[in-house]
Amino acid sequence: GQMVTPYGRFGHAALLLPDGKRGLVVGGKERRSSSYWASLKSVEIYNIATRTFSHVANMEFARDRPSLAWVEAEGKVL
Repeated sequence: GQMVTPYGRFGHAALLLPDGKRGLVVGGKERRSSSYWASLKSVEIYNIATRTFSHVANMEFARDRPSLAWVEAEGKVL
């Protein structure tokens, strides 16, 4: 499916959520012109069944090459 971010992204982090049906895609960079790349704040969910991306949130600060971890005890992503 096509990402919500118009030109895709690279340098992002991705994590398969425990339900096994969705993936979380966070941060990275997006090409804005032939010589300009912008770091991203956006967070998208990929639904494996429908093969679609949905915007779910923005981080406070843009992040390039972030890290993600699932915190089982909290049921949250860090």
